Amino acid sequence: MEKSGSVASVEMVEGKSKVNGWMWPPLVAGAAVLALLAARRLADRPLPKLGDVVADGLATPWSRRLGVPQERIRPALQGRDSELRDRIGELAGNVTCTFRQEADAGRRHLIAVVLVCDYRNGESTEVTMRIPWRGLPADIRNELLQARTGETVRTWTVG
Repeated sequence: MEKSGSVASVEMVEGKSKVNGWMWPPLVAGAAVLALLAARRLADRPLPKLGDVVADGLATPWSRRLGVPQERIRPALQGRDSELRDRIGELAGNVTCTFRQEADAGRRHLIAVVLVCDYRNGESTEVTMRIPWRGLPADIRNELLQARTGETVRTWTVG
């Protein structure tokens, strides 16, 4: 199909469209610009840390115990509310974080995370959640890629 007066043309060859050769450089340049923009956007996104995973998983039980909104837990652990961070440190001792990659090939992009928080008063809380692969800290991703068992364990404390 050709259109008269058009700048670009697409021809049908054996039922399939064919882009003229002179159109490839602009298409490739456009794709390169889009890839560059996507890479820059991903680079600007902060990489998750172990404390972020812990904050997301334990925000509900910690907010109940401390009487604060869940939305305040993560910022406190990131250093934006030192008073609340200190209160969390007085409440929680060690948090054991177990990361397990799903065995099912269709769900390999999801990681099962089990967080066990040992409180200083002797009680404990266990939370299980699933997070996407991109939500993992880079060092845990690398360890899961190298682990033959598909599991890695970390200990986290308020710091």
